[in-house]
Amino acid sequence: MSATRIIRTGDKTRLVKYGPEIASAIAETDAARVAALAAQTAAESAQTDAEAAEAAAVVAQGLASAAALTAPDVYATKAAGLAAVAEGETFWSDEDGGVNLYRDVSGVATLIDGMASSGAVEDVVGGLEIRPKAYVIEETNGADNTSAIQAEIVDLMYTATGNARSRKLQLMTGTSTLTDTIHLGYGDAEFRGIWLYGEGNSYGGNLDQHANTVLACTHDDRPGINIQGARNSGIKDIYLEGVGVDEFLTITADFDASDPLSAFTSALTGVSVTTGLQYAPYSGITIDAYSGTAPGTAYPNVTFPAEVGAPAQYGKTHSSLITLDNVTVKGFEVGCTFKPCDTSSQGDWLKTAGQVQFENCIYGLSIGNNQFRSSIVSPIRFRNVHTCLVTNKHGEQSGRAPTEMYIETSSLAYQLFEFGSLNAITSCHIHGNCETLVRLGEIAGGGSSGAGVLKMSGKFNFLDSETSQVYGVPAKLLEGSLDFGPVIYDAPEHEIYGAHYHEPPGVQAKNLYIKQGEDATKDYMQMGYNALSGGFLGNISQDRAQEICFIPYEIGTGASSPQITTSDYSYTDRDYCIPIAVKRGKFSSGLSGWFEKQNRLYPAYVVGAPSRISSYSRTDRSISWINDRLSGEDVGAKRNLTNGCIAFHDATATIAVIRSNDPSTGAQTLELLNNYIYNGSGFDLIDTSTAFTAGNWYFFPGHLFSPPKRIWGDITSGSGVITNVRTDGGADVTDYGLAVGDRLAGEYYDQDYQTVSSSSSNQPITAIDTAANTITVGRNCSVTQTGVPLDFWFRAEPANEASR
Repeated sequence: MSATRIIRTGDKTRLVKYGPEIASAIAETDAARVAALAAQTAAESAQTDAEAAEAAAVVAQGLASAAALTAPDVYATKAAGLAAVAEGETFWSDEDGGVNLYRDVSGVATLIDGMASSGAVEDVVGGLEIRPKAYVIEETNGADNTSAIQAEIVDLMYTATGNARSRKLQLMTGTSTLTDTIHLGYGDAEFRGIWLYGEGNSYGGNLDQHANTVLACTHDDRPGINIQGARNSGIKDIYLEGVGVDEFLTITADFDASDPLSAFTSALTGVSVTTGLQYAPYSGITIDAYSGTAPGTAYPNVTFPAEVGAPAQYGKTHSSLITLDNVTVKGFEVGCTFKPCDTSSQGDWLKTAGQVQFENCIYGLSIGNNQFRSSIVSPIRFRNVHTCLVTNKHGEQSGRAPTEMYIETSSLAYQLFEFGSLNAITSCHIHGNCETLVRLGEIAGGGSSGAGVLKMSGKFNFLDSETSQVYGVPAKLLEGSLDFGPVIYDAPEHEIYGAHYHEPPGVQAKNLYIKQGEDATKDYMQMGYNALSGGFLGNISQDRAQEICFIPYEIGTGASSPQITTSDYSYTDRDYCIPIAVKRGKFSSGLSGWFEKQNRLYPAYVVGAPSRISSYSRTDRSISWINDRLSGEDVGAKRNLTNGCIAFHDATATIAVIRSNDPSTGAQTLELLNNYIYNGSGFDLIDTSTAFTAGNWYFFPGHLFSPPKRIWGDITSGSGVITNVRTDGGADVTDYGLAVGDRLAGEYYDQDYQTVSSSSSNQPITAIDTAANTITVGRNCSVTQTGVPLDFWFRAEPANEASR
């Protein structure tokens, strides 16, 4: 006998929690298991209700069932059983269909195991009413139980009285096919409450090895479950699957980095799901799908029960205080959609508990309304989804992000979020524990400046090996040009491969830890990754210094140094150079008061590609061209065009590092650090929307450094010798932290002090004499000046490399 059924109970649900398992054990003549389950039921009841009499009754019932197993004769009729036993004794009979246990009570066969297939009241234990079964799923699971489940919901919400008005519907272990939406409420005049309970969801769809209640949808044009006009309602311990449950299994193989959404939409269009419907997405769970006015493309009409009457299809009341607890949704376009309708009223205060999972969907959680107010502090797990959280796809497309949300990802999640606008949000804090991410997401626009604050913390893994980069290294880790307010990385960890661009102007890293996956074995690459703080480039127009923790390379040896932050200037000498992230805005006054006067943004040199770049070619990750702005070694150093310097393409957000150059011809070769993907034998570009010969290239210094100690010197017009080199306090210096070939970066000083050499050239150091306190450069100075600060220098560039 199968024990899967619906039970309608009062508040003391635990008293019958193990009833089906007891019945199953009885059928299997397992006396020990019956006794154990009865005792466990009684123990849990006593813990929750402290009603010893009721607990004792359950124990007695279970032990009586177990005792009957010692003489498992099954009588064809109850009369025969009564004739064979004395009053008060038990017997088995299959007269009513299925094997049931009875007791002789004053000559009447009285059912005692609570598993009758019909009857007004099955049993009363200590005053607990167990209502009739709605149905029993026998050995053949998978039957269409849509109508039976819906009828029970309607009965609970509209006709039940007494204890049954607890509004709890229990689905036992088994699989039910759904051919229509299950409606938890119809949004009529009264706010109602309903809880749909199962026996658990499964792990990764492994249904055979986990206790679970499965609702398998066969429809492809409406929600699996819609909650409408409800308060304090929810879904618990349910596994809900749609028609696309198996279609996402090839996402990795089908993934197209240049069109990442296509593999996900194709997975559903292949099973006849129409994707991209603003007001009628194919969603596992919807909240208030039928509020507002009916859209042009709407969900199918609802068949209302007699208790509701014949109201209009749309314009329904709104829900609030909805909970999802230990629920898995899999195989839909959207896992859960809040307000896919054209109104923003309520649909708020979502809570999650247990392990909530959205798998094999295009979007995990979609919020359509700007009145969504919630803090989702129980983790939601996303697996094989394109975007975990969206606010601009459905309903009014004006969703408000949660104030706090915990996100976990495994397998593929292309991005964490896509926000259309943050006008309606004061703060959104995303805590992540994510693996196999491709990027963070996008802030698409549509809001005013300073409208919100997005904060991210936790661990985000974008790491991939070079030759198995299924998803490639995208150009933009965070996309969006809207300056809506700060995006704060609040001490998260990023495991990455290559370099990532963070486009919003408001990005602010606070102790962001970057763990770089590419092993830089050559000097130019080490210099480049140090310049990028391990792989970070923020919006080139913003005036924000960044605090980034990373492990720099000791240029020349390749040794990994202790972890530092970009605010730790002790590692900005020529062995490490200064990361770009600290050159936005001001250095500390202790490092250079002169630089503060300049208050420069990125010290980038801009090259207009159409007029200055020619003879472009690409081989795998290497791009080559003629750059007519190179025009000489010394000019190349000043313009950040030497090896180890960083190049950024504004049209595609491509980042590259210069590998070799020839100042006599302008020839350069650069290695891509993002915007590429491995194709099995080589590398392709991901974003080819704009050619590298169009737009502008910004060149940033990878070779800028400051000596370990601040030094000063005196210059004389007509002489290339800097004399009286000394520390800030006037003492002699035994080690300047400089080398022959380094160049003074005069353009980083206040205009009054750009006089160490001529304005058109910064010739390299030709000699250093610490005994005489002199530094000789390759060009005579143009003025006489004492106390010139010698804070910023260009390191001699690494040698050209023939390969990466």
